[in-house]
Amino acid sequence: MEETTIDLCEMDFPPASYGKTLAQAEATAQQVVERIFRDEDDILRSGVYGKTMKPLRLEDVPCGHAGLMTLVRAKAIPPQFQPVWLNYENTMQASGKYLIALCEKYKATNSPQTRDLARRLVAAVAKLWKNAAAQHPYGRGWMPKPYGGIRDVSEMYETSADQYADLTFGLHQYWRDLADEEERNLIQEMILSFAAWWYDHDYSGGYLGRGIWWKRLPYPHPTGYFLFLNALAYSWDPCRKYQDGFETWLEKRDALIPKVEHNGSSGCGIALDAIDRLLELRPMERHYWMKAARAAADAVVWTIDTGNLQGPYSSAIIEPFGYSAHELSVAHRLMPERGYDKQTLRCLRSSTDRARFYHIARGQPTAGRDCMTDDYRNTFWCEGHAGWLAGYWALKNAGVQVE
Repeated sequence: MEETTIDLCEMDFPPASYGKTLAQAEATAQQVVERIFRDEDDILRSGVYGKTMKPLRLEDVPCGHAGLMTLVRAKAIPPQFQPVWLNYENTMQASGKYLIALCEKYKATNSPQTRDLARRLVAAVAKLWKNAAAQHPYGRGWMPKPYGGIRDVSEMYETSADQYADLTFGLHQYWRDLADEEERNLIQEMILSFAAWWYDHDYSGGYLGRGIWWKRLPYPHPTGYFLFLNALAYSWDPCRKYQDGFETWLEKRDALIPKVEHNGSSGCGIALDAIDRLLELRPMERHYWMKAARAAADAVVWTIDTGNLQGPYSSAIIEPFGYSAHELSVAHRLMPERGYDKQTLRCLRSSTDRARFYHIARGQPTAGRDCMTDDYRNTFWCEGHAGWLAGYWALKNAGVQVE
């Protein structure tokens, strides 16, 4: 019989079923984020070992002992973190999505506890930002993936546009919906430093130990993010630098119209989040933004129809439903007549069991996997929880019946 991925959790929490209703699943999913993924410094881990629900150790990683890390062995980080890279690989994306979820929840509930959870997460992000500026040669505005946690990031030379993107979206939503004056000033300072850093480095950086020139990649997520980042920065500091940055990326705007076989839920979801904000910041381009939004949303639907998050991880059947709940709730807000609310509900209802929140979907064949997907195979993933929660509360705030 062919071996497949299984739900191997041996712990009492999280439960196998998150609840019989979406409201029960929401309560459980938030407890999971807070109890399993929020670390001692208040930032979110991106993954844990699904057997123990604790951070990955070397012995938990199939390829770690052999040193055969096919994709990450060249990462520009200390070698002791390479085998356990998934503990914090998507920390900024998970934290940004969760900030959006908390803002949406506060809008619906006016809960002081929800506001406090969001406030603590913003403070942790600010600590990462300050530590990177103080400790790292790349300086102010550099936000590395914090593979050993946020206290010491002096040797962390890895980041990517998608990490900055989701984090910036979350900070922007908190700035808009929840922040007090001091927090608003801090968030503006952080985001302006992001915009200046990327402009001053010609939108290039290090990724997987290699140089990456984001301007040369015809993908929707860097295009959408850098358009939004420069438009937002210009709205706060209307200088030539940020207008020039916006115009640079506006010339590349056709990348916002994705080829679905290359950019599924993650890349097109980032484009949707950016477009949602660009409609307010640069309304004169509305016709094009909406054309791009329709294409991106349809690509996300394609992802959940095929069950595959495409891109460099195409050999792995990565669970797309949690990610897509948030993204399709944004599509519904932008285009309520196109039925994306029903697609969002489909995502929410498909992910109410623990087994759905592993990074690699349970029940997938394990034969023929490469070493990278062995690492992913049994990792329990935060980002799916955060996206699910954001989609749930956004849909409620849009007046959709979700029970």
